[in-house]
Amino acid sequence: MNLLQYDGGEEAISKDDLEKYLQLLVGSKEFGKLPHEIQADDFAENVLGFEEVEEVEDEENGYDG
Repeated sequence: MNLLQYDGGEEAISKDDLEKYLQLLVGSKEFGKLPHEIQADDFAENVLGFEEVEEVEDEENGYDG
């Protein structure tokens, strides 16, 4: 969260805007329970509810990236 708020230079996100964006993504204010640091894959799976897709599935469907 700090990275988005303070290390974005001219594109840094205010706390209010960050909370608003997260609420839109998550659909609730439950993001307040996020750990201080979170990895992108943990955020995608555990907060946004995305499921991990194995690369093998993509190759089987003819997608090569």
